[in-house]
Amino acid sequence: LTVTVNQAPVIDWPLPDPNITYHAGDTITYQATATDPQDGALDGSHFTWQVDFHHDEHLHPFISPTTGATGGTFVIPRVGETSSNTWYRLLLTVTDNDGNSTHMERDIFPKKSKINLVTNVPGLSLNLDGAPVEAPHHFIGVEHFFREIEAPISETLNGTTYFFQGWSDGGAADHTISTP
Repeated sequence: LTVTVNQAPVIDWPLPDPNITYHAGDTITYQATATDPQDGALDGSHFTWQVDFHHDEHLHPFISPTTGATGGTFVIPRVGETSSNTWYRLLLTVTDNDGNSTHMERDIFPKKSKINLVTNVPGLSLNLDGAPVEAPHHFIGVEHFFREIEAPISETLNGTTYFFQGWSDGGAADHTISTP
């Protein structure tokens, strides 16, 4: 009687770097190799990649499980979920010819900035991504993500009417900015 132990594949996953962070709009490159003690070097047909988009306490599939390549790329959107409590999880499963698999995950977190929407007169209203806010309004955003800001053309506060003259960036009363 001979007993053999069939071992799972060993993954070398250099890209992306485990400490990578992203700006909205970045292209993320992923690449790995794998060897199996019984089968040797494994080609892309043994690799399954998946990307999940995490927001608060839940996730959304971003790239469905895809088999057939040792790497690839995806682009972080610049529009969509405006919350800064987001990140991406890249999942890799490599399965050998006997059905043994090794699974790894890598989280990719955003770079964030604090934004201050301020009016010359505190208490005036603004719209951020279509929702009303009172100035001054402070929020955290994912860097390079597009946000829509809007100031009313005129507004009355405490009996005085104020007229929009301009944003510090020179944009129109309603325009899109890229989070710095």
